[in-house]
Amino acid sequence: MTDWIGTLSVGGGYDCAEDVASALEAAAFNFPWRASTRLVIHITDAPPHGADWHNDAVDNFPQGDYKNRDLLTFIKFFIANHIHYTLLEITSRTEIMFTRFRECYQ
Repeated sequence: MTDWIGTLSVGGGYDCAEDVASALEAAAFNFPWRASTRLVIHITDAPPHGADWHNDAVDNFPQGDYKNRDLLTFIKFFIANHIHYTLLEITSRTEIMFTRFRECYQ
């Protein structure tokens, strides 16, 4: 895992909000979910793009995801496909995301 993480690169930025939709889409659809144990661990200190996902973040995409993807669709995909999803809430900036994702499980 450490070797694989070392191959990753990041780019862009210039705002606080993150492209959470692309990350969740990659986890849902670009990963070969073959094992019986399936787990996604999402560690972040920033909310997703879209003013309705945060209260105070600088956001270059306040209208939401640039591809108009619904984040809850990915969470519901994880649930339907028995993929355990864990969001580690590091700061209060992610509180809205944490709450809305948790509601999908109720």
